[in-house]
Amino acid sequence: MDIYEICSSQPDLVWRTLQHSTGPLGEVLVAMDLEKRGYKTEVMGNTKQLDMRTTSPSGRTFSVEIKSKKTSSAWWVQTEPERSDFWIFTRLDIEALKITDL
Repeated sequence: MDIYEICSSQPDLVWRTLQHSTGPLGEVLVAMDLEKRGYKTEVMGNTKQLDMRTTSPSGRTFSVEIKSKKTSSAWWVQTEPERSDFWIFTRLDIEALKITDL
């Protein structure tokens, strides 16, 4: 069973997971948005303070750290600035996602 089958057959499980874990979803949504703008992205997975390697349309390669959460409270980040060239902070509106559309 692949991830799409799981999501389609278990929307409640997907919903409960998204309520507690926004990191991977934030990475995927940022990657999708950058790719729409002509960037090439490679999500790195479980790498400390390096979520994505990105190549601009002009060919410049850089690293990105993505922080995502579902509340609008302050950001608390322990930094290692030498690890990533850019940081992207995003707030996810989990309530607005249409889980049944997966």
